Amino acid sequence: MTEPREPYASYSPRRTEALRGWGDILLIWTLCERRRCAHARACRGDARICVPRYFPHLPEGVQAWFAGLGQAQAEGDTFDEALEWVDSIGAAEAFQEWHAAQSERGRDERSEIRNGSRRT
Repeated sequence: MTEPREPYASYSPRRTEALRGWGDILLIWTLCERRRCAHARACRGDARICVPRYFPHLPEGVQAWFAGLGQAQAEGDTFDEALEWVDSIGAAEAFQEWHAAQSERGRDERSEIRNGSRRT
């Protein structure tokens, strides 16, 4: 695996775990090619590499949702206020649709495995 690029390379373990948590919330692992991540349904790689690598591949609305949360909090909103704001601009809907689509995809894949039509 490659080394993390700046600014991620200098992240503390605590900040790296926070980045991993956001990656999991954004379902970055669904874009990852690592079997460990797919099996765990969570990032099992180096979040300092994976999140910046796969974030640009998220749907635009999901990226807007995440950026909106950050922007609102940078402007002094609480997390709950930030969530309300991204909901008011329609970004929350894109985030919910992404989660629903990935959840459906996961159910289909698990069904294929159970039925023997797909190898793990």
